[in-house]
Amino acid sequence: MVATHVNNLMSQPLVGMLNVLPYGVPTLLEEIFGFKQGDPLTAMLDALTNEFAVHQIGGAGGGILRDLFTVSANLPTLSRIFPKDTLLWKLELLKSAVASANSHIYAVRAVTLILLSGRDQWLLNEEDIDRYSHTLPKCNVRKLKDKGHFLFFEDGVDLVSIIKCTCFYRRGKSHDHLSDYIMPTRYELKQQLDDHKLLIDATSPVYLSTLDDGKMVRGLEGIPSEGPVLYVGYHMLLGLELGPMVIQFLKERNIHLRGLAHPMLFLNGKDALADTQMFDKYKIMGGVPVSNFNIFKLLRSKSHVLLYPGGVREALHNKGEEYKLFWPEQPEFVRVASRFGAKIIPFGVVGEDDICDLVLDAYDQTNIPILKDFMEETTKKAGNLRQGDETELGNQICYLPGLVPKIPGRFYFYFGKPIETAGREQQLKDKDKAQEFYLQVKSEVEQCIAYLKMKRESDPYRHLLPRVLYQASHGLSSEIPTSVFGLSPVSSERVVGNAVLPISKSNPRRQTNRVTAINSVASKTHVGVQRIIKYENGAATIAKVVENPYLKAETASPDLHKSLLDFLEEARDFVGDDDGPPRWFSPLECAAQAQGSPLLLFIPGIDGTGLGLIRHHKKLGEVFDVWCLHIPVRDRTPAKDLVKLIERTVRSEKYRFPNRPIYLVGESIGACLALDVAARNPDIDLLLILANLATHVNYFMSQPLVGMLNVLPDGVPTLLEEIFGFKHGDPLTGMIDALMNELAVHQMSGVGGWILKDLFAISTHLPTLSRLFPKDTLLWKVELLKSAVTSANAHIYAVRAETLILLSGRDQWLLKEEDINRYSITLPKCIVRKLKDNGHFLFFEEGVDLVNIIKCTNLYRRGKSHDHLSDYIMPTRYELKKQLDDHKLLIDATSPVYLSTLEDGKIVRGFEGLPSEGPVLYVGYHMLLGLELGPMITQVLKERNIHLRGMAHPMLFINSEVTFVDTQMLDKYKILGGVPVSNFNIYKLLQSKSHVLLYPGENLQGEEYKLFWPEQQEFVRVASKFGAKIVPFGVVGEDDICKLVLDGDDQRNIPILKQFMEEATKQAGNLREGDETELGNQDCYLPGLLPKIPGRFYYYFGKPIETEGKEQELRDKEKAQEFYLQVKSEVEQCIAYLKMKREGDPYRHLLPRMMYQASHGFSSEIPTFDL
Repeated sequence: MVATHVNNLMSQPLVGMLNVLPYGVPTLLEEIFGFKQGDPLTAMLDALTNEFAVHQIGGAGGGILRDLFTVSANLPTLSRIFPKDTLLWKLELLKSAVASANSHIYAVRAVTLILLSGRDQWLLNEEDIDRYSHTLPKCNVRKLKDKGHFLFFEDGVDLVSIIKCTCFYRRGKSHDHLSDYIMPTRYELKQQLDDHKLLIDATSPVYLSTLDDGKMVRGLEGIPSEGPVLYVGYHMLLGLELGPMVIQFLKERNIHLRGLAHPMLFLNGKDALADTQMFDKYKIMGGVPVSNFNIFKLLRSKSHVLLYPGGVREALHNKGEEYKLFWPEQPEFVRVASRFGAKIIPFGVVGEDDICDLVLDAYDQTNIPILKDFMEETTKKAGNLRQGDETELGNQICYLPGLVPKIPGRFYFYFGKPIETAGREQQLKDKDKAQEFYLQVKSEVEQCIAYLKMKRESDPYRHLLPRVLYQASHGLSSEIPTSVFGLSPVSSERVVGNAVLPISKSNPRRQTNRVTAINSVASKTHVGVQRIIKYENGAATIAKVVENPYLKAETASPDLHKSLLDFLEEARDFVGDDDGPPRWFSPLECAAQAQGSPLLLFIPGIDGTGLGLIRHHKKLGEVFDVWCLHIPVRDRTPAKDLVKLIERTVRSEKYRFPNRPIYLVGESIGACLALDVAARNPDIDLLLILANLATHVNYFMSQPLVGMLNVLPDGVPTLLEEIFGFKHGDPLTGMIDALMNELAVHQMSGVGGWILKDLFAISTHLPTLSRLFPKDTLLWKVELLKSAVTSANAHIYAVRAETLILLSGRDQWLLKEEDINRYSITLPKCIVRKLKDNGHFLFFEEGVDLVNIIKCTNLYRRGKSHDHLSDYIMPTRYELKKQLDDHKLLIDATSPVYLSTLEDGKIVRGFEGLPSEGPVLYVGYHMLLGLELGPMITQVLKERNIHLRGMAHPMLFINSEVTFVDTQMLDKYKILGGVPVSNFNIYKLLQSKSHVLLYPGENLQGEEYKLFWPEQQEFVRVASKFGAKIVPFGVVGEDDICKLVLDGDDQRNIPILKQFMEEATKQAGNLREGDETELGNQDCYLPGLLPKIPGRFYYYFGKPIETEGKEQELRDKEKAQEFYLQVKSEVEQCIAYLKMKREGDPYRHLLPRMMYQASHGFSSEIPTFDL
C-alpha cells in the first residue's frame, strides 16, 4: 500500500498532540491501568481474546472486537514500539519518502503491483494512484475495497494468493503459465467450492464416463489416470459448467484439468475488460491463455488439458443456439495431440436451458446504444484469436448476456470413450486424414450431447422439487440417483492418491476440521413472466424470449431512496475551512446517463452545498448530464458574479454542444440566479426549473431573524457540541442514531413518520448545520437573497426560456402567489405546477420526484422541441406500481376478463394471441371516460411486456393554467406513453414498429357500444404502408358499473354547465376540421354519472388482420373503404360476442366474485364463461 501523500487534516493534530504528551507514557500506562504481564486485567483480556478465537466470531464486527482486546492487552508493547520521539521521526521520514517517491516516479521501469485499501484515507488518495498506474509502464492496481491501513494483518488478504492471481510469480524473465503455476492449496480449493456451492447444490450434477470396454458408469472412473489427455467438448453459456467439473475432477480423481481460456481473462491493469478479481478463479484453478504453443507445452508435459474449440462463440452464443457446436475448420489440435500420443476424450454437457433463459443476446444489445458501445469496446480489447478468419468465428462479438433465472434443473456431464492418437502422427500429417479424424471427434461430442438431452427427459430427479424431497428423506449429504441411465445410483468411485480432499472450513491458519460432504441447498429462484417471440430463420422457427422488466411491479420499491439524513451526512464532508471560489461537481451517482443526454445545471438554495438534489441524483443521472454548483461556506461572491460564473459555463457548453438543450434547476436563491442567466442569454436554448422561486423576502419573518443573529455569539458550533454533547460517538448521538434506525426498521410511513425521522436527523446533525450556517454566513445569505430577488424581478421581462415553476403550498417566506401569477403571465413559455402539501425544502420531501415531474410536463427533450416518441422515457417499475395503485379499486371491483385470438382462430384467456413484434395497430371501442384504458394498458405491460402507445386528444397534453381541469390529473397518460393523436404521429409510431392504440370514434351520450367512426379510412392506408397488423378489439362493462344521468344535451339546459361546456370545447379545439357531422362538432363535457354495484369488464381482442403486401391495393379508395369497413365490422362483432357471452358468466356480478375469492384466496383468478 503505497503512501502517495500525507493527510494533513489527520497528521497535524497528531503531531500537536504528540508534542504536548509527556515522556514515559509506557510506564504511566502500566502504573495507571495495571497493564503488566501476569496482572489480572491483562489475564482477563487475554482470556476474552482467546474466547473470541474459540467461538470464531465472524464478520467485520468480530474481527474488530478481537483486535480491540488484543491491542488493549498489549498497550505497553505498542507504546514501546512507538515512543513519542520515534513516532515524530517516523512522520517526518514518511513525508520525506513520499516527496522523494513522487519526484522519481517517472524513472521506474519495474513491473509493479499496487495494493489499494478502500478504507485508508490517510496516506493515499485515488487520484494519485490513477496517476501512478498511468505513469508506471507495467503497473497493476488491485483494489481491496473493505480493507484498512493495516492490510497484511486483515482476514481475507493472502499475499501469495494475490501474487498468483495477478500472474506475478515467476522464476525467470517472464511469467510462464506452466512452469510458474502453483497448485491450489486445500483452503483455496475450499474457497472455490464455497463460490460454486449454490450452483452445485442447485443443479446436483451427474457425471458419466466410459470405460475401455465401452461400459458407461456414473462417476469419473472411465477417465485415464495418466496424461497426456486432451478433453474436447461443448462450452456452456458463460462457461457455467467449468467450476463444478474442474472441482469434481480434483476431488474424485486428483486430476488437475488445465483449461485453455481466452487471453482476455489474464489481462491486468488498465487493459483489463472488467474488475480483474472476477477472473481470479481461472488463475487459481490453472487456466492457461489459449494458443497452439501452450497446447503443445501442456501435452508435452503430460498434462490433462481442457479445450473448447468453439471458445467464446459457444460461451457467448445467441438465442436458439444452445448445444450447437461452433468449431473452426482447422484440425490443429488433432495433429498436436497425435504428436505426443495424447488420448482425446470427447464430452458433452447439458442443463443450461434448465437454469436460465437468454433474453438479451448480442443482436438485441446492438440496438441499445449504451450496450452497443460497451460491446464494441469489449470486443476491441479482447482481440481476435482467429486472425484471417472471415467467418462469424473470426468476428465473434464479446458481450454480457442478459439472463433470466429459472427454478434450477440439473447438469449432466458425459465423457465418451477415449480416442487414441498414439501411432497416428504420420497418418494425421495428411490434411484429409486429419480433417476426417477431426470430424470424428466433433461427431462424438455431438452424440454425447444428444444422448444426454434424450435421457434427461426420463430422469425423475431432473427438477428441483423431487431432489429436495429425496434429500429430505435420505439425508442432505446423500447422492441423488439417476436410475434412468441404467446405472447404479452409487458412483463407482475409486480413491487415487489424495483424491478425497480434507478441506478446512475455518481460517487457513487453523486447519483442524475436515469437510467430507457438501449439504444440498435448494436454490430459491423465480421464473419471470416472459414474452416469447417466434421469428422465421430460413426453414426453422426460433423462439426468442424477452425478459419482462415489469414483473411483480406491485412489489417495486420507490425510485428515490435518500433522505434529509443522507444530505446531512454528505454535507458534513462539504463543510470545511476552504475559502476557494464556487465550483461545479458531478455526483458519482449521475455517471450512467445515456448518450445524447441534455445538460442539467443545479444552482443551490441557501445551503450552497450543491447537494439539494441528492434524493434525485441516481434517477436524474440516467437521463441527464448533471452538474451541481458548490458555494463554500466562507465564500462571499455577490449575486451578479455568481450569475456571470453560471453564464460562462452555459456559454462554454453551448459552444461545445450547440444542439444540446441546457436545463437550469434552481432552488430559492438559485432560482433567482437561473432567471438572471436566462434573461442575459435569450439566444441560448435554456429550460428553467425553478423550485420555490424567491419572489420577495418576508420582512415580518426575516427582520427578527437578522436581529437575533446579530446578538448571537460566535462559535455556536462549539457551544452546541459542549452543551448537548452532539459529537460523533457520544451517548446522546448514539441514542438518536438508534432511534432513527428503529424508525427505519419499523418503516414509519405517512407525513408524521417522515417528519419525526427528519427531526431526529436534524437533531443528531446540529453541529453540521451550525457549521453550514455560521452566523456571518447566514447574515450574508440573507443579503444575497435580497440582492438576487431584486435582480430577478428587474430582468424577468427579458426571459425567453421555457420555464417550469414548482410551487409549494406551505412555503410562505420567500414567495407570494400573486408574484407567481405575474411570473406565469410575464414569462412567455411558463408552466406552474402546484404541490399543495409540500414545504420549502421541496426536493427532500416524499412524493416529489423531479424526473417524474419533468416527464409529466413534457419538458424532457434532447433537441429543439419535445418529441413524444424519441424523448419518451419508459415508466420505471415504481411508476407502474403507482398506476396500478391508482387503478386498484377499479380493477378489484371489475375483475377484468381478457380474451385474445390465436392465429388458428382459437379464443384463449389472456393476451397470448397478441403479436409480439410490431408494428401493430389496435383499433377498438372507447368506453365512457376511457374507463377501460388503465386496466388494459397496465395488464398488457405486466403480462406480455408490450407497451401500448395510446393516441389521445391533444387537450390532455396542455400545460396551461387556463385549462378546465387540473393538469396533474392527466399525468397518467403521459407516464404510460400517450401521444397526441395526428396522422403524423401514427405514421412515426408505426414506422418505429410500435404497438399503437387508436380509437377512431367517441362515446357520445347514452349510446354505449355504438361505434362513431369517421368516414375517412386514413389509418388503414398508414398501417398498410408499414405492413402493420391491425388487431380489432371490443370492451364491455361500462353499463354494469355506472349509469349516465346527465349527458351533453341535459347540460346545455343548465346555464352554468352550458358555459363550462362551451369553454371546454373551445379549449379542446376541433380535431376534425371541415367535418360537419356530429363527430366534427362534438362537445366536451364532464358526464354526470350514478354508480352501480360494479359488474365486470370484458375485453376481447380479435384475430390480427394482415396489411402486409396490401399497400398498392389500398391506394384505391374503394378497396381502402372496404377494408376499413371490415375492421369496423370486426370490432362490432367483438362487442356483440362479449355482450352475449357475459350473460352466461356466473361471476358477472360482485357478490359471487367476493364469495369465490373468500373461499379460494384473494389473489386467485376468478373464472368466467366457457370459451
